[in-house]
Amino acid sequence: MNLYLHVLWAAVLLMAPSWAWAQSSSIRFEILTGSTYTYYPSGEGPGIEGCSPSDYQCEFSISGAFTLQRDGVGSASITDANLSLTGNEGVTGPGLITAEGVEEWLEGQELFNIITIATMTGYQGTTLPFESEPLLLTFETPGTAGSLSGGYDGRPVDGDAVQFQAMLQRVPLSPVLRGDCNYDGVVDFSDIPAFISILQTDFYVAEADCNQDNDVDSSDIPAFIVILIAG
Repeated sequence: MNLYLHVLWAAVLLMAPSWAWAQSSSIRFEILTGSTYTYYPSGEGPGIEGCSPSDYQCEFSISGAFTLQRDGVGSASITDANLSLTGNEGVTGPGLITAEGVEEWLEGQELFNIITIATMTGYQGTTLPFESEPLLLTFETPGTAGSLSGGYDGRPVDGDAVQFQAMLQRVPLSPVLRGDCNYDGVVDFSDIPAFISILQTDFYVAEADCNQDNDVDSSDIPAFIVILIAG
């Protein structure tokens, strides 16, 4: 048995460069109390009468949920958004001041930067970068709690802007089968390539969190081997 474990360990560590994980994965997030969404009309236009705190800043509390669909090659998109905006009720204007408009906009964005909070030093404060910036998903505890921040700012070139500061909590979509990294409902040798590929990313996948410490890293390898053998 020890020889078998050593062989499997070698497969997990040494064959990683030759495998690629093309599986997609979905995570559902709930937007927590205290999250905000702000729409800024173009500074060159008339603004939006009645917006609070000003005609050029329409601020909302945002709640609801969305699904993050990861494509397996480093980017992701938002789907199945079900949002609610509170504040500035009755104000009329562009679609981005309605929940439906924000949902449509979010679902049209591709998220390129899925990073940990530790790498956020270049994106602090409330000032948005010039022109456009992808939305960022950041995690204080990978896969469980985190935040959605960012947006875009077109005002320097006579455009509008949006900004999110949303706190997130993961909502389980279904019971997690630890080790089932290719999502076929069983844990077997076909899960090894997917497990290795997940290890090579910074993205949390609950099925690969084999030691259940809310992180996916090399410390999950022994637990993965145990689950694989037991299966």
